[in-house]
Amino acid sequence: MSKQIADQASTAPGDTPPPATPTTFTLSATNGSSVAGVSYFSVFPPPLKSPAVSVQVLTALISNVTRSGQEETTLTWNGGSGALALLAIAGNGKGDPATAEKTPVTLGGKATVTFANGTYAIAVSTGGPANSVEVDFDLSVPPASLVGLVVGPAAILLAPPAGMGPLILEPDLSRTVTVVFGTACTYPPPAISDVDQGSTVMFASSGASAASAQIKVGPDNLIVQTG
Repeated sequence: MSKQIADQASTAPGDTPPPATPTTFTLSATNGSSVAGVSYFSVFPPPLKSPAVSVQVLTALISNVTRSGQEETTLTWNGGSGALALLAIAGNGKGDPATAEKTPVTLGGKATVTFANGTYAIAVSTGGPANSVEVDFDLSVPPASLVGLVVGPAAILLAPPAGMGPLILEPDLSRTVTVVFGTACTYPPPAISDVDQGSTVMFASSGASAASAQIKVGPDNLIVQTG
């Protein structure tokens, strides 16, 4: 399942700052559910601050399969401003953001998406809005395409605006994610899904460039943060 979520923009122009060091996030999750069978932990990034959440589709990093009875799994990813990346895929559920080629981008930078011979390409440059990434589209890009900004665990997908105008993407770099337990929240969404309501998980520093959190699902199938 992908999450479709919205909010407002800030687009003050600025120079591209020097690259930041990515932060390594580690989430330890325990399946103590009373429900027999297999379940997954799906980790969603926070929605972008801009554009509106209503035009965003959040995808998830999905854990290994877990079974009830205190089985543990660990998920890791890089986050922060030093780990931002952009991708482009075919829309209508035909592209896979998890396997798409990802191009590193920086806050205050620009990225131009082109399309030729069935392949997307992304070129980066400087001079974008402060605290955001500007995405420009060449006329070669099919209107049904999607671009995705990878923020922490997974990509946030958006369609090009009408007329193929620029997108201004402002990420939320807070150390929080939303974790959903149950059916794997794949993209495109599965035909049948059984998941909990999702819980916000906050990370604490565990080193110079590291952050960690621990969660557990109890017999009531609710996620509780334990560390």
